[in-house]
Amino acid sequence: MNSEGSGEPKAVPATPAAREAVWIESLRAMDGEPRSRPLAREKLAARAEGVLQAVGLDASHLGYAMVMVNNAFWLEQFLAVPIARRLLLLPRCLIDLDFVKNRALELGYRTYVAEGSPVVVKILAGEDMDAILGVGCLDSLEKAFSRVNRVGVPSMAVPLNFDGCESTEVNTGFVLWLMETTGPAAEGSTRSYLPLLRAAQNLFAPERLESLLGPLAGGGEETVGIALDWLRRGGKRLRPFVTLAAYRALSDGADIPEPLMKVAVAIELFHKASLIHDDLEDGDELRYGRQTVHAAHGDAAAINVGDYLVGLGYNLALAAAAESGRPEAAILGRLLSESHVRLTLGQGAELLWSREHAELKLADVLRWYMLKTSPAFEAALACGMVMAGEYAKYASAAKLFCRHLGTAFQVQNDLAGWAADAARVRPTALLALALERCGPEQRDRLLRPGGGEEIDRIYADCEVPARARRLVGSLRKHALAVADGEVPEDLAELLRLLVDITTRWS
Repeated sequence: MNSEGSGEPKAVPATPAAREAVWIESLRAMDGEPRSRPLAREKLAARAEGVLQAVGLDASHLGYAMVMVNNAFWLEQFLAVPIARRLLLLPRCLIDLDFVKNRALELGYRTYVAEGSPVVVKILAGEDMDAILGVGCLDSLEKAFSRVNRVGVPSMAVPLNFDGCESTEVNTGFVLWLMETTGPAAEGSTRSYLPLLRAAQNLFAPERLESLLGPLAGGGEETVGIALDWLRRGGKRLRPFVTLAAYRALSDGADIPEPLMKVAVAIELFHKASLIHDDLEDGDELRYGRQTVHAAHGDAAAINVGDYLVGLGYNLALAAAAESGRPEAAILGRLLSESHVRLTLGQGAELLWSREHAELKLADVLRWYMLKTSPAFEAALACGMVMAGEYAKYASAAKLFCRHLGTAFQVQNDLAGWAADAARVRPTALLALALERCGPEQRDRLLRPGGGEEIDRIYADCEVPARARRLVGSLRKHALAVADGEVPEDLAELLRLLVDITTRWS
């Protein structure tokens, strides 16, 4: 799949014979292809172009051919996964939806009717599913599968025969064949991050978390109960995953030692503490579908619980450093404290602007993002590298990478939550971009609380969404350039994955 989202043409071949020809030629194109790593987008596109030439279809079908080549790459590994461990995604608009759903139920599939599900990797990470079969239009399949290829999950995507939002059709016979067919163990397997994603989730299972925290969590005080309840709540556990994956990338696939697990939990403790404080500072009432800590327990209690999580995080990280026996682990405290200081400086700059509404320039906003968001990614990455004994070699690359990554992540968040931000007049990249081009009357409106259609029109007039997306694209390119530099290939693969999932995890 096109994980970079560069918008390949997505016409579907018009006849069953043409679609079958693309599939057969895709299987030929993948015959003998090494399976140790997922196909890079460039190679996937090149193979798809060859398929189109072989079957006589024009370049408008490139997106479809890329999907089918990717299917051919994964077919043997997909069929080797037992049916009970496969996930099925179906669109609501499918004319044969009930028929396919009932057959899936008979076979024992876990089925979601959620075309283009934005949390497909999160679903796989949290459940006992090892492969995925998705049906949908090409655009929706790209959204749902944009990360699956990089994560390394055996996946098959079956495009609808035509676009539309109701009574759509698919090659039902092909879907049923994929659903019903199993095969022997694949000769070669592709590197997958799914075990590490699950390992990061499992750190916060009640018994495992209790074991890792031990007596450090303190007694049965109410503060402890509120803090641990908040820690166990949802979230992608992205930062603990980064710590585990960075260690694995630089330690030749070594098993994950318990001190590393404790460091990964500490990273999440810091993250959850920052969310408590952010929610209070921003006045947010809900997170993870439940009341925020300050909404449920009051502002003072929320500040205290956040502080408790910060202290517990330092305690756990330093204890893990001592347990590891690695002399270099002694720098964990310094790295974490430096990240903590930068984060609060960035958040503080935003808060001061929100109070005074001084001049707002894009350069200032991006600097604040580098301060408040990049350090969290840098701490997670650096801690795994330190525990692997390789931080000194690649520290500069990690810092530069996280500077671009964190900033891109924050601008992407601005795009997703612009309405709430505009209603509160928060100093975002989108607001800065609008203020660069708007007139005095529009400026006055942008700096008054309240949002809706009026703000949307101003943003549209100033081309804010398109300019913000270009900014994210530029930052992504800078981050990927670091990954393509002088770092080990396993670490480079992890960095590329992080660019994809952090700037497109929507």
